[in-house]
Amino acid sequence: MLDAPPANRDRAEWIAIAVLGSIAKDPSRLEQFLNVTGIAPRAVRSLADDPRFLAGVVDYVADEPALAAIIVSELSLHPADLSMAQYALRRPKIAEPSANVVRLPIPPRRVK
Repeated sequence: MLDAPPANRDRAEWIAIAVLGSIAKDPSRLEQFLNVTGIAPRAVRSLADDPRFLAGVVDYVADEPALAAIIVSELSLHPADLSMAQYALRRPKIAEPSANVVRLPIPPRRVK
C-alpha cells in the first residue's frame, strides 16, 4: 500500500483544520460536535495537531451528508476533498528527504 504523498497530506491537514474552524464558528455545530465526540472544549486546541483527531473531524463531517454539503460549500471544496483528507490523514506521514542524504546510482542489471 502506498503512503499519501506529502503534498496530499499537507492539503488534507489544511482541509481538516478548515473543517474544524467551520464547526467552531457556529455555536450549534460546535455544541453538537462536542456532545457527539465527548471532547472537552478546552481539549480541542491541543488536539488540533494530532492527525488522528483531524481524521476524526473529517469523519464526523463526512458521516453527516447535510453538514458535509454545507461545509464543502462554505470552504469552496470539492466533495471528493473530504474523502482524500480521510485517506491521507490515516496514512503515516512521510518524512521529507534530507539534503545531506547521498543517493547512489543503481547500476544497470546485466542480462546473461
